[in-house]
Amino acid sequence: MNQKLIDVIKRQKDQKESFLPKNFIFRHQLKEKDELLKPSLIKIITGPRRAGKSTFLLLLLQGLDFMYANFDDEELLQNIDNKDEFTDTLQEVYGPIKNILFDEIQNLPNWDLYLNKLQREGFNVFITGSNSNLLSTEFASSLTGRYRSLEILPFNFSEYSVAKKEDSPLSLFNGFLKQGGFPEVVINNLDLTSYVDNLISAILYKDIARRYNIKDPEKIELMISYLIANTCNNLNYSKLGSLCQIKDFRTVKKYLGYIKNCYLFYFLSGFSFKTINHLRSTKKLYVVDNGLLRYKNLFNSPNNGVYFENLVFTELVKKGFTPDSYLFYYKTKTNREIDFVLKSFSRVEQLIQVCYDISSKQTEEREIKALLQASNELGCNDLLIITSDIEKEVNIEGKVIKFVPFYKWVDKGW
Repeated sequence: MNQKLIDVIKRQKDQKESFLPKNFIFRHQLKEKDELLKPSLIKIITGPRRAGKSTFLLLLLQGLDFMYANFDDEELLQNIDNKDEFTDTLQEVYGPIKNILFDEIQNLPNWDLYLNKLQREGFNVFITGSNSNLLSTEFASSLTGRYRSLEILPFNFSEYSVAKKEDSPLSLFNGFLKQGGFPEVVINNLDLTSYVDNLISAILYKDIARRYNIKDPEKIELMISYLIANTCNNLNYSKLGSLCQIKDFRTVKKYLGYIKNCYLFYFLSGFSFKTINHLRSTKKLYVVDNGLLRYKNLFNSPNNGVYFENLVFTELVKKGFTPDSYLFYYKTKTNREIDFVLKSFSRVEQLIQVCYDISSKQTEEREIKALLQASNELGCNDLLIITSDIEKEVNIEGKVIKFVPFYKWVDKGW
């Protein structure tokens, strides 16, 4: 046996066991615990780094014996010469256990074939990964129909509220708006700016540069800075390429794909009843968590409008509205913009405007006019304006427009 490998596994085992007794915030996906513990499928938990994927699985497996390996550990990767030997070494350290938790599996070469073999041998496998390719070409090609996927994102408002233990919904909203929902930051009140800088550095060099053998990661770092600074705006490929000194449009698209795969950004399409039109539409930028808006202090002063629109977007995603399938933005025929269109399989279900400060009569009229025009064009009468603190209803042109504060909307669903 490889003694160095044994030592690394034992060290990680001690880390796992010291981590288990801590108190954690209940994640809503744990309601599916009985289904997730069934051994027939490999369970794959994806999402951005530090969103709580490992903690979620530790909670899920609490009370069960399971083996553990974290492939974000360079020392572990350097000492795996043979995967069969690795499995045997795990069982030498842990005993004949069939439950396995693997963290950041994408760092292990040919991991998909390895997991396939473990499943055939009767192991109950749980994995985490910070790359959305785990659910596309890399994973589905070898494990079609034999896995269950689950996405873990930073805390939603309900989870944030539990962690903060405050009574005032408005105070919680204001905190969530600026702090975001990364669990470590919320629970331990960490300095958000340095936390985000370190997080993006880890993503840049571990998940992108190393994974894709990028020789000029500085250009991707510039891309990330540009994208964050332009949150809630349209994506301009030519401006992005010019800023990063990348002349080839294909390279710009490729680098954007790498960044998107790390769950940092969403690129939202404009809605159209014709699929080809929304595929060709200009994309709008959103970040996975409001905390990322503090990266390198790109916003010299807090922009409440951007923070608020991005917050509503991320909550919609956490509610299950998949961008470009059930969630879009919309431009009316006179170029008025609707922030969010919620769609079912066959029809538009709701039109949403997001407005942090609705106190101005001119602002209110602008938002209402956009909703009324879009309502007529899309055949939807469920019209909503999400505000920071205003609640009322307006009846106009035979239509009802509801104004609802964020903290009420997010809890009741409206």
